[in-house]
Amino acid sequence: MAKEVEMTNTERALFDWESSVDSINKESIADPSQAETTTSTRSKRESMDIAGSVFLIASDGRLLSLPIPSESPSDPLNFERSRRLFIYATLLIHSSICMFAIQSPGNLYKAFLHTFTKEEMAPFSVETLSGSPTLMMGLSFFLWIPLSVAFGRRPIIIASALMMSVASFWAGFTNNYHQLLGAICVMGLAGGATLSTTILQLIDLTFIHERPLAIATFWCVGGGIPLLVLANLPLIVDVGKDYHSVYRGLAIPSIILLIVIFFFVPETYFLRPPVAFDGRVLVQSGTEKVRMYEEWWDVPGGDTRSIRAMENGLPNLTDLPVHTWRVTPLRIWKRSVCEPRAAWAGFIQIFLCMANPLVFWVTLLNAINFAGMMSIGIGFPVRMAEAPYHLPASAVSRVNFSAASGSFLALPAAFFMLNNVMKRLTLRNKGIRHAEFYLPAFVLPVVSGALSVFIYGFAARDKWHPAAYHVAYGLNAFSFASGSVVNTMWVTESLPQWAAAGIAVVGGVSYVASYGITAVLPMWNAAVGYVAVNSAIGVALLVVGLFAVPIAFWGKSVRQFISGRFSAYEGGALRPQ
Repeated sequence: MAKEVEMTNTERALFDWESSVDSINKESIADPSQAETTTSTRSKRESMDIAGSVFLIASDGRLLSLPIPSESPSDPLNFERSRRLFIYATLLIHSSICMFAIQSPGNLYKAFLHTFTKEEMAPFSVETLSGSPTLMMGLSFFLWIPLSVAFGRRPIIIASALMMSVASFWAGFTNNYHQLLGAICVMGLAGGATLSTTILQLIDLTFIHERPLAIATFWCVGGGIPLLVLANLPLIVDVGKDYHSVYRGLAIPSIILLIVIFFFVPETYFLRPPVAFDGRVLVQSGTEKVRMYEEWWDVPGGDTRSIRAMENGLPNLTDLPVHTWRVTPLRIWKRSVCEPRAAWAGFIQIFLCMANPLVFWVTLLNAINFAGMMSIGIGFPVRMAEAPYHLPASAVSRVNFSAASGSFLALPAAFFMLNNVMKRLTLRNKGIRHAEFYLPAFVLPVVSGALSVFIYGFAARDKWHPAAYHVAYGLNAFSFASGSVVNTMWVTESLPQWAAAGIAVVGGVSYVASYGITAVLPMWNAAVGYVAVNSAIGVALLVVGLFAVPIAFWGKSVRQFISGRFSAYEGGALRPQ
């Protein structure tokens, strides 16, 4: 009786993929005269030619686990599920801490005015403390993402945790305005490193079908937690006089997360090699496609080894290192993934992405949505403190409960649109998932974002009941969270070979633009009124959102827009080779 051998993750994924490919081949061989003209065969071949289109669902309805993990214990897709969840939770909590640090200066406005005089703040102002972390976060996207491609994710996320720990401790004990401004700017740099690099780490840790839930949880839960803390902040400290206690308290979890990340979060940037399996070579490209070759010399860049020789040279599964949660702490980066030239290529890709219509469209949409969030976020505390409301700071801060609720509610809504709707469209398309199948999810941020600014504009002008501000800010938080999820999925899946550069453009441009918007919003409101300003934002959001319609029809061809010397470089791809 033959001994039953348990299949590894790699072997199971290879078997599923090979079975699916065999079914496609049989379908074509069954009727050679019709093989090239059938819709099924043609659509499956499209998935091999167009970046952003993958064969994801087999004919029997099974979701394929793509990309196929290697046998290396360093492959993040080979980590135990519990270890992947632990890393994910650690990164989510760290991101929440950074977001709290970036959002907190706006809630400590009165404490800063109570502590510093105009002479002490010159040549800056108290508004500089609120806007500077967002500006630094946006600018740092263009720095950290190329560096994460060149040196890996681990050194960047460790640097982020270290900067957050030092900056929060620094801000908690300084009484000098300019030192406080410096500490807050460092927090902005740390926040940019965290948000940009963590998104890439989540992609490293997940299969294609796992990403909608992972990305949605990161943005919705990770964004809702700091809002809950901000809502309770007046109950913990006197936000009108004391900012030191806030930053001293922030230093404690920051230091704890630094220790956890340093000892338990490994490098997730993994260069996945070709796989020898069943007498053939399977190569996974940076666009997450799997191509099959009969001999090693057929592989681009391959040598003259035969497949059997390559298979015989592979280590036995029992000889591989045992999976462990332990990380070598002093090994900040791996030489196997360290490629300094990737940083230069990353900068070039960022500038080229700005000219790509698929990236430019979603960047513009995100910037307009961010403008709406800044309009409401800056304006409602002022309006609720004025006549006829005259509400205390504790009552005004409770609006953050509504915002947190909106952020949490965005999780099931965004996941349904990205997962269930995508699966249904993929099944109807013979198992081929096109990136355009994520476009229906844009209805969530566009409609809720426009509705939120319309409500706020009329409520601020006509002095509606305070509940209107709760509804507007809750809808806006829902829009921002769901929009962040959909933007991330669209940019990374429509242009997988340019994923890192796309994230840098969408995130960096939006946050930098928000700094300028913050400066001019009070002047706009004073000049033309709340209704005109917010209605303009809402209409712009709806108009730009309509661009999803033509992209749904012509997106597949536009995905090949980027070309040039650096387009073949896959250092910033979802799965670099």
